[in-house]
Amino acid sequence: GKRKPWRILLTGEQAREIYQRRPGQDNPGTSLALAGEFGVSVKTIRDIWNRETWIRATRPLWTEEEHSLYTAACHAKVDLAANRAPSEPARAAGKRELPSDDSDVDGSSLQ
Repeated sequence: GKRKPWRILLTGEQAREIYQRRPGQDNPGTSLALAGEFGVSVKTIRDIWNRETWIRATRPLWTEEEHSLYTAACHAKVDLAANRAPSEPARAAGKRELPSDDSDVDGSSLQ
């Protein structure tokens, strides 16, 4: 299909740079500043920081604690989907199994 002209795709290298520049003691970066620099939305920046997207690209940069948080979040999503009442519509993302080490939670292959 035809790409939407306003959609800007990042590279894995850019996603890693964004992840490394998340706010912390050594980096006062803001999502708004990075969004402007990379030409993406603030949500895109925060999704990278929160390990919602670009998992494969950023995983080597994660701390042990971040790996644990990611695994716990994945388990919570699977548990939530399993406990959904039959009358509730099932979203495609809610039906997925836990991602393997080489896949993204959202199933995207943006890299």
